[in-house]
Amino acid sequence: PAVSTVDSAGVRIVHSHEPAWDGDASPWSLSQEPTLEVGAADGDEAQVLHDVRTAIRLPDGGVAVANRGISLIRIYGPDGEHLRDIGGDGDGPGEFRLLNDLWLGAGDSLVAADNALQRVTVFGQDGGVGRCTALSPPDQAGQLFPLGPLGEDGLLVAATIPPTEPPQEGLFDGGGRTLHHYSAEGRTKNALGELPHAPNWGFSFQGGLAFTSAPFSVHPPPYATQGTAAFLATGKISEVEQRNAHGELVRIIRWDSRGRAVTPELVDRFREARLEGVDTPEARRSTEAMLDGIAFPDELPAFQSLQVDADGYLWVERYRVPWEAEGAWWVFSPEGEWLGVPPVPAGLEVLEVGTDYLLGLRRDEFGVERVVEHRLDRGS
Repeated sequence: PAVSTVDSAGVRIVHSHEPAWDGDASPWSLSQEPTLEVGAADGDEAQVLHDVRTAIRLPDGGVAVANRGISLIRIYGPDGEHLRDIGGDGDGPGEFRLLNDLWLGAGDSLVAADNALQRVTVFGQDGGVGRCTALSPPDQAGQLFPLGPLGEDGLLVAATIPPTEPPQEGLFDGGGRTLHHYSAEGRTKNALGELPHAPNWGFSFQGGLAFTSAPFSVHPPPYATQGTAAFLATGKISEVEQRNAHGELVRIIRWDSRGRAVTPELVDRFREARLEGVDTPEARRSTEAMLDGIAFPDELPAFQSLQVDADGYLWVERYRVPWEAEGAWWVFSPEGEWLGVPPVPAGLEVLEVGTDYLLGLRRDEFGVERVVEHRLDRGS
């Protein structure tokens, strides 16, 4: 069978051996032209986007765009007209130090996550601050990262775990993250699980020790939420865990995807990519010291990010090497069956998928960012 499903100790394991859709053919389709586009190279400053982290569609058909580069949420109407900005750089209520995520809350409110200040801020529809909640760390937790909504008024929050060994030359433990269900008041309710970070690579430089993430690794571990479900993975293998808000494992989604070997050509291209754009002698010496003898894995990771759309379909972004602009997504039914490859245009970074639309980010050859919306037809 294309899909096998078994129940083991209350956990449903769904294993897809091949996609249900025929090859790359998809019954879903996207409009050729965007139905909405915001962002410009110059001119009206309100149309210039800066390091977009995410964008979400608003109930009136407009979009809210989280600009990390200027610590602003920019609100646009259904016709793309700029309506207002929310936020600003700072530590006060309604301000950000590291605006990293955005989602809709109760009553069509906007909820913004700040990784540096370790807090979430709820804004009303008019942009006024409704609530600003600092996250209280669980016992022996490091940096906290609010990741998204989980359950009624709850949050999925990641807490860093320090490495189990000190930095050293060669590969060493990169630590990890514990995932927690938090209340709206910013306190942990229960743990959901633990995910490892990719290992670090340590190297000698100027008489000291420097380190970076190991090549061809996924960082941070992929995650997604919808309702009371949290989807967690390492990205190394073709497997995703689905847990409920209490941390109970309810489903394991597996699929047979062909692994991609790390070839000598990939290794050479990695080295070239790391040296491209290095424009100072000291930076070049540091990069060359890092590349000297660096250890590469045998295979590339399976995937690098997760999303769940408005209808409960799981989107899995296949791992792409750093110099690849064109990615690919796999989509899974709400029951965990591997369907196939949705028709995402080349070079489009998927930000949000609704029932009948897809929001994405495009960057042109000059780095100009534009948020575009395409109409999504799911066929029958």
